[in-house]
Amino acid sequence: MVHGLAVLDETLDDDLENDIVDFLSRCQDKHGGYGGGPGQLPHLATSYAAVNTLVTIGSERALSSIKRDNLYKFMLLMKDKSGAFRMHDGGEIDVRACYTAISVASLVNILDDELAKGVGNYIASCQTYEGGIAGEPSAEAHGGYTFCGLAAMVLLNEVEKLDLPSLIGWVAFRQGVECGFQGRTNKLVDGCYSFWQVKYRYRI
Repeated sequence: MVHGLAVLDETLDDDLENDIVDFLSRCQDKHGGYGGGPGQLPHLATSYAAVNTLVTIGSERALSSIKRDNLYKFMLLMKDKSGAFRMHDGGEIDVRACYTAISVASLVNILDDELAKGVGNYIASCQTYEGGIAGEPSAEAHGGYTFCGLAAMVLLNEVEKLDLPSLIGWVAFRQGVECGFQGRTNKLVDGCYSFWQVKYRYRI
């Protein structure tokens, strides 16, 4: 909602802005990261949503509510020996986790060599023979993961580790006769995947 209003160049009233900051503060785990609601398990996806919301609001109160030191510690805990990240404690390790972690770390200026180490190599290992990027090595190329992988590589300044012509070709061939995009080979086109597939153009 906050991002949608920002895109429309609309502003939040003070009461709503304060309510959002207060709610997200209650979602922030004392050990770092944000859960989907107060008292819930901290998770990289909800941390991504929360931090993007607070940065979009952009007020001193919103930005100062982010406990950056604890957030950094949470991200280090989510770091896997493969170089990738897991979404939450005991959770899945994939390209989506890499993107959300690197994006958030970049936004709040905590991205360092420790967090970045090995991420680019992991993402590159997820690029398939078709050219797109899968969620994990040896899986199927997927529009959402391709966006996440490429966006993370841009933030890491490691795009050269990808076969970019192959990636561009894969995305181009996902467009169907209906003019929309499919998310994977031999799937129907839809609005969701048209969003992911078109967004990659702004990262190149």
